[in-house]
Amino acid sequence: MNQLPRLTVKELRNETLKFFNLEKGIAFTYVSMFKKPFETIKTYLGFDRKKFSNPLNYLLFGIAVYTIMFRLHPSFKSFVEFAQKANAKSLAPLEKLFDVSIIVPMNQAQEIYFSYQNIFYLISIPIMSIITFWLFKKKYNYAENLAINSFVFGTTIWTSVILSVVTLFLNSFIVIYIIMTISILLLIYLYHKIFQINWYKALGTMLLVYFITTIVGMFFQYGLAIYFSITAT
Repeated sequence: MNQLPRLTVKELRNETLKFFNLEKGIAFTYVSMFKKPFETIKTYLGFDRKKFSNPLNYLLFGIAVYTIMFRLHPSFKSFVEFAQKANAKSLAPLEKLFDVSIIVPMNQAQEIYFSYQNIFYLISIPIMSIITFWLFKKKYNYAENLAINSFVFGTTIWTSVILSVVTLFLNSFIVIYIIMTISILLLIYLYHKIFQINWYKALGTMLLVYFITTIVGMFFQYGLAIYFSITAT
């Protein structure tokens, strides 16, 4: 049996990076998507698919880390409380009119939705890809649009993760709104660069995509609220 060379700190570091997919993986892909998004997508789709992280792994790992970070972030609790107060104010007249419990089940459903919001982005990505394929069908096929949207939303999610780490000591619902705004602006930038379209078309694409995710989220929230109302009686 051939004896292996002595274990080194460098080898341990490299093995750890490979385990977390950070050596020319997630970190490398994230930086590339920021610096040269069009070139990154072009290289992945047409020349070298091993150079960057797999788009689905990139997205799924980001969603997992994002969910943990936001659940731990003190501003998230403030954001949920702010949203629930808004619910109470807007739903109180309906609750009084129909004499049914609306606020409590809606708050329960909304908290679950906010806690796992990016999972709904994952569910919505096939629909988003239909939209971008329809809008830019001369550029990429449907499978390529799936990969593109996974990279795009993966990048916005990893940005949210970084921002949540930086602001972990802050406790204000405004922090969450700022993170969301930055993610939206980044999405517009990535669509603008990757699909080689002007800023107005990139903005319109973003609005259409977010409209779809909002609809999916609303169906989930109202459906879950109805379920909580039925099971509570």
